[in-house]
Amino acid sequence: MTLPEQPFPVPDILKRPEASGRIGELIGCREEIVVEIAREEERVAELRSELEEHSGRLSKLREELQSLNSDPFKIQPCALSGPSTGPRSNSEKVALFRSLFRGREDIFPRRWENPKSGKSGYSPACLNEWEYGLCEKKRPRPEGRRVTCGECPNQAFHPVDDAVVVAHLQGRHVMGVYPLLKDETCWFLAADFDKVRRCRSFRIAAGSWR
Repeated sequence: MTLPEQPFPVPDILKRPEASGRIGELIGCREEIVVEIAREEERVAELRSELEEHSGRLSKLREELQSLNSDPFKIQPCALSGPSTGPRSNSEKVALFRSLFRGREDIFPRRWENPKSGKSGYSPACLNEWEYGLCEKKRPRPEGRRVTCGECPNQAFHPVDDAVVVAHLQGRHVMGVYPLLKDETCWFLAADFDKVRRCRSFRIAAGSWR
């Protein structure tokens, strides 16, 4: 390609004052479009990166779901030796309740509620609770901290019997249970698993415990 020996003459229309302003507007508009294109290209690159990240996450979740479906956690039904019959008498119902919620027999917690402060909780049921001269909860220590039931020298914890269970079932008080026995064993467990990985860990562990 050969360059012209003389520059091209500028057309007369471009020599007009209004033409120079129009050219400036066109140049400015072109620069804005170039900047906008660069901004959109950058956004597209970010979206592609996010798409790849979420696609990988989706593939992993599908693999985990597939592994759970291929080896589901199975609960073996209990074998019944005869026809199933529920408890009929009150003593049988109490015995069934105590067998299902079995914990320590020498002590149980009872729910309390303070109507003034609105606080509530559980504390060991004690025969000497709030008895003058026996219950240490009425005697604050010099440093201001109240004596707990575990520190009280006059402990007389109420054992679990049918009478307290009947009172609980009739709504006369609310009793709890201390599931952990003195030898650090228990008769029942309550577990809450929120995530898939925890469920998978539980499935593996449960298979080894059975």
